[in-house]
Amino acid sequence: MADELAEVAGDPKAVTLVEWADVVHDVLPAERVTVTIAQTPEGDRSIAIHATPAYAYIIKGLHP
Repeated sequence: MADELAEVAGDPKAVTLVEWADVVHDVLPAERVTVTIAQTPEGDRSIAIHATPAYAYIIKGLHP
């Protein structure tokens, strides 16, 4: 899986979604948007979105 991901990760026109990204962390580009979905103690879901400086414009204006 890491080989296939490394192939598309270098394409500036590609959008790639990776579930369980910690498995292939070493081949992910340094500049990226990361979306983390976690379960809260109450059983709900929390969503955190982080962008490196190169992609900060993508999430600018999203509700915190």
